[in-house]
Amino acid sequence: MPDNSFFDRDLSWLSFNYRVMIEAARETTPLLERVNFLSIYSSNLDEFYRVRVPTLAALQKIKKSKETVAGAGSAALLQKITHEVGRQLVHYGQLLTGRVLPDLFLQGIDLLYEQAAMGIAVGYFAAADDAKMAALRRNPKMSHDMAGMSHDH
Repeated sequence: MPDNSFFDRDLSWLSFNYRVMIEAARETTPLLERVNFLSIYSSNLDEFYRVRVPTLAALQKIKKSKETVAGAGSAALLQKITHEVGRQLVHYGQLLTGRVLPDLFLQGIDLLYEQAAMGIAVGYFAAADDAKMAALRRNPKMSHDMAGMSHDH
């Protein structure tokens, strides 16, 4: 019988990374710091999937599915990781599109995305002199309502 007084290191790491993302949700955190926290979260998760997940998948494949200190084999652990990351990514998407991007927009910061194949920069929002954008910038509640989240979340 495994000793369940331990928490798996991979799940613990995901929990830590989630706390990094939560820093981006704090309204008291300066806006560009919030962007930075989201970037750190994303970069950490990318590394986790490049390093830890392939290791666990390889262990599962070669049937070295020894139980971890938390009592889960590699297949069960991969399932827990998938569930937890899915939950976190939903929150990440809501935070990014419902709060951070609208707040950037309200501060006059428009993101540009580059289409690699064409090398063309495409604006996230319409031109800065557009009357609708000016109205949204004057009324923060309107832009957050359009994004599906109230400003006090």
